Formats: sequence, C-alpha cells, structure tokens
Amino acid sequence: MHPETTVESQDHAAQIATSRSNGAGRTSDPTCLERTYMVLREQGLATPDELRRLAAVGQEPLQVDRQQDPLELLVNIRISDLEHRPMEIERMGRAMSQMLERPLVLVPFANRLPTPTAFYDTYPTLFRLCQALMTPVVFAEESEVVGITSINPVALLLMEDHITRAMSEITGTRPIVTCLLAAQDVWESICKKQLEI
Repeated sequence: MHPETTVESQDHAAQIATSRSNGAGRTSDPTCLERTYMVLREQGLATPDELRRLAAVGQEPLQVDRQQDPLELLVNIRISDLEHRPMEIERMGRAMSQMLERPLVLVPFANRLPTPTAFYDTYPTLFRLCQALMTPVVFAEESEVVGITSINPVALLLMEDHITRAMSEITGTRPIVTCLLAAQDVWESICKKQLEI
C-alpha cells in the first residue's frame, strides 16, 4: 500500500470516529462503521476506493427506510447485481470472521426461532443496542446463555461485549454469548420481526 493511501485511509477512519457524536439518523452505526472499516483496511479485504466510498456513504444522513450494516454497504458499492449481493455478503462475513480469528458458523434457520421477548423486556438498553447494531438475539436461556446473529462479525463482537458487560453488572454472572453468522435474507427477516428495522 502506498504511503499516501495509508494516510488517506487514516483520514477516513478519523472522520468516521468524529461522526460518532452525531450518529443518530446516519446510514450506518458510527462505531460499527469505524470498526468494520478498520478490519477491512487492516486485512486488505477492500480497496482504498471502496473504503473511501464506504466511509462517505456510511456517514450520510439516513435516506432509505432503514439503516444499513457497513458490510451490506460495502457489498452494495462493490456489486451492482442484486442477485449476487447475498453470496458476496456471506463470503465477506466468513472471510472477516477468519481474519478476526473467530470462525463463525452460519445458521440458516435462525429466523424460525421464537423472539426472546423476556430478554428484551428485561434489558431494554440491550434491545436498543441490538437495533443500532442490527444484531438480534436469537436465543436467551435464563441469564446465562445468549445467542446473537448478524451478517457482520464486527457487529457481533461489539454486541457480545455490550451483552457481557450489561448482564455481568446486573446479574453478577458472566453470560456465555454465542455469535452466529446469518445469510442476508435470514438476517433481514429477523431484524424486521424482532427489531422493527
């Protein structure tokens, strides 16, 4: 990578970080956008032009009916054919999980699991974070085992951290959080059903 490209990439990352304070109403969650951007850049999973465009689009005011995950935005930038986007999202999700040394399993039936209403009622702050990161809870057993899903491994790791900290503070027990990758259609279905996005 050329030195000027690295400096330019750092500038885009800094712009994303600066936009965090006014992240409400943005196309993508600023923290997830920044962390996804960094993983993509560090692992060489996106070109400098794709990263520049991702940073710009992700920070725009929301102009569609729902926010978008940074990985979804990247694939929209990369591939114009709607039919091929789901396969690329799955491929990128798997590649990112390998790079993060957290190989994740893709669960095709996650949208058939019942909504963990009791969990969301007990932890309304976590519900709002699930909405912001577009990372729904797919199962919650008592206060000890929680499963979350997304197309984006970075969003999963962020949500895992939120859940672990919040539940540990409230219950005094560190939960076991299982992160599962989802196919795009499954993920969209769960987000709509559970999180109303």
